[in-house]
Amino acid sequence: MSKSLQRRLQTTVRKSDIRVVTSSKPAVEARRSFRAAQDTGSGDENDICYQRLTTWLGVVENYQEYFQSMVAAELDLATVYARIGDILRVPVQESVLLLPTSSDGVQAVTKRLKGFQQLMVEGHCAISQATKQDALATLKLLHAGVKDLKESYSSTILPMYNELEQCKLSIDRRSRLLMVAIKAADDSASAGKEVVKDPFIINLEVKALLRKRAEIENELYRVATAQQARISEFEPQFVSRLAETVSSFMSVVSEQHKQLRLCAKRDVRAIGKVDGESEWKHFIRSFGDVLAAPQASDGQAQGDDYAYEGKGSEWVQVLRQGVVALREQSQLFRSTWQSKYGVVTTRGYFHVFRSQGDVVRGVPETSVFLPRARIAMVRAGTLQISSGSKFNRCRIVIQDGAASLDNWRLLMESACFRNACPPGSSTDGGGLATPPDSGSEESPTCERRHSSHLMARRSALSKASRRRSLAPHHADSPLGAAATPTARGRPFSAD
Repeated sequence: MSKSLQRRLQTTVRKSDIRVVTSSKPAVEARRSFRAAQDTGSGDENDICYQRLTTWLGVVENYQEYFQSMVAAELDLATVYARIGDILRVPVQESVLLLPTSSDGVQAVTKRLKGFQQLMVEGHCAISQATKQDALATLKLLHAGVKDLKESYSSTILPMYNELEQCKLSIDRRSRLLMVAIKAADDSASAGKEVVKDPFIINLEVKALLRKRAEIENELYRVATAQQARISEFEPQFVSRLAETVSSFMSVVSEQHKQLRLCAKRDVRAIGKVDGESEWKHFIRSFGDVLAAPQASDGQAQGDDYAYEGKGSEWVQVLRQGVVALREQSQLFRSTWQSKYGVVTTRGYFHVFRSQGDVVRGVPETSVFLPRARIAMVRAGTLQISSGSKFNRCRIVIQDGAASLDNWRLLMESACFRNACPPGSSTDGGGLATPPDSGSEESPTCERRHSSHLMARRSALSKASRRRSLAPHHADSPLGAAATPTARGRPFSAD
């Protein structure tokens, strides 16, 4: 150091004038090990694109801290410049995401900057206030750009990722519920007992959730790809402006100090070789597989592509489904004939949907547990299903061709047989082919299961009537005693 510079420092620099902005990050954080994420599309610390934007933000903040320290240390002593030089980290904390120091990348720029800082310490450099202010202004813009891009990425990706995780949890819970329902159906002790939900309905809910998962994953794939394209467009300009800021800073310093000019020119030429796209190309080469498949998705997922427990169980199958002409009756209302979509499941349920399109949503209008219902053929071309208690009974009447109705009845009997109550258990009056109540609108003309019982009763009453008609009539006998009144109070006629 020349004597003139020493005298100048002694007269212009005081101990109270020495200022330095120390690092705000604790040393423990600086020494922590960094591991790059192996996935993208989550919008949090486990997302490699989010880590990359955080890295860029850290690089800009590191440069901002450096130049702020330079502004504060404009007239400081060489020891202060040495402390400032320790701020730069080579390699940077997340070096696995960036080009190595041997290549023309940001880490190489940082390494040259650190070496140049050592020369500044040796030469007691005084940095131009204007250049430093320009550098800080540029870094402020770059910091705002990276921060906005990071917040936009997280606010766009993170909600969709959270929704996807919630959907996966719902699928897992529904799958477990489906397995419980299937095990209950397989258990002979629970046969004939009505369950809260049919495995068929639960399976429809699982499929609906899987379709929703596929839609979210496909949308997440498109959004993540768009965000990656946005980052790829931003990075070249960002890296170029960052390199230009350092290069401009060194150029000004080289003009101010002859002893640093040669070194500065050499570093400026080397920094001028930095390609703005080199960092992104290196990032693509290192993590191309992770970036190409956010959440391991190819963007073409379908609901049927996923496997879950109970997917192929017999208790989620359909025995018959189709459009039927149907009306419902109860003590409170009586509907008109309407076109509905009926489904008979292996678990013994008859579900009525508004239309075929409502089946995939798994929300039937009416559900009847057939082993607890009464099924009977009534008028020609109609099939009646009665369920409920005596004071809250509901009847469903289906109208169709004889062959189709017979097929519906046989399949309902098959479903009841599959879910029949074990011996010794009560069915609460339910069963197959039980005749409808006498108060129903339709009077039964053909009751296959109870026809023998009715015919035997009619035959007995007919014989009793004939015997009374052949017996001699006595004057003291009441008039009309030969006509036997029925339970309804009307004479029964064999005819």
